[in-house]
Amino acid sequence: MVHLLTTSFLQTFAVFLLFIRADLVESHEQHMPDAPSCYGHLHAESGSLASTNYPGLYPNNVCCVWNISVPVGLITLDFVDFHLERSRKCMNDVLQFYDGASGYFLGQSCGKTPGATVSSYSNSIVIVFITDFTHRRSGWLLNWSSIDTCNQKAYCLCSKYATCTRTNHYPGYTCTCNEGYTGNGFECQAESAPNPWGGPASI
Repeated sequence: MVHLLTTSFLQTFAVFLLFIRADLVESHEQHMPDAPSCYGHLHAESGSLASTNYPGLYPNNVCCVWNISVPVGLITLDFVDFHLERSRKCMNDVLQFYDGASGYFLGQSCGKTPGATVSSYSNSIVIVFITDFTHRRSGWLLNWSSIDTCNQKAYCLCSKYATCTRTNHYPGYTCTCNEGYTGNGFECQAESAPNPWGGPASI
């Protein structure tokens, strides 16, 4: 079962991140600006999300958390623009990604290169944006969308004799052999028909 994160949970999660990433801010106080610019739950088939004040300079000392979910399928994130403070191992300003159902860490980005397209393992993804107390940049703008796994050959491996159905968990679809066929959905064979004259069954 996929659990959608509430705003209160996101705020608690942000406080937890502040604790484990206290090295980012030293003695400076981090804060969370008012929603929706810094945290919230976004539920739609597709949409856009940007850092606070984009394309202006994002604020220092913030920990922002968003949960994005789609009605069905997996999620892919594509960056339109990206510019954060550059640092070794992204120890200063950083954008992090977690699968919303499992909490699995999907990766992080900093500097001027967002990296490869980010994809979730469920129908929700958590985005965390942390900044320190020094340099500011123009931030980031991304688009999210639900992956149509059943109509993309790179994802769907169903047999041509099966029906593909999108799901909210990895790999984002299930395969069911069509009527008259048997198998696991990835491989389907015609069912044996009884021979009215006796003898071996025929296909």
